[in-house]
Amino acid sequence: MHFDGTPWQMRVARSPTWSRVMAGIGQVLLVVGLDELSPTASAAEIDEYVECVGEAERLYATVSSVADRSGRRPALRRP
Repeated sequence: MHFDGTPWQMRVARSPTWSRVMAGIGQVLLVVGLDELSPTASAAEIDEYVECVGEAERLYATVSSVADRSGRRPALRRP
């Protein structure tokens, strides 16, 4: 993911299916919580986290473009 208007990129662990869908769409919704969350959190713990962090105004969301390995951004299209 590229953060438009900045020199920053973010790589995320992905499955082949996830990569294909995101590259086909060309954008993802990125939600960032500022408080720590365990990488092994259950679905219920994630729901509680989103609720609590959101109420504390420590949850942010943005749209980010997705590029292939060469850094090219694909055209917006449905997979």
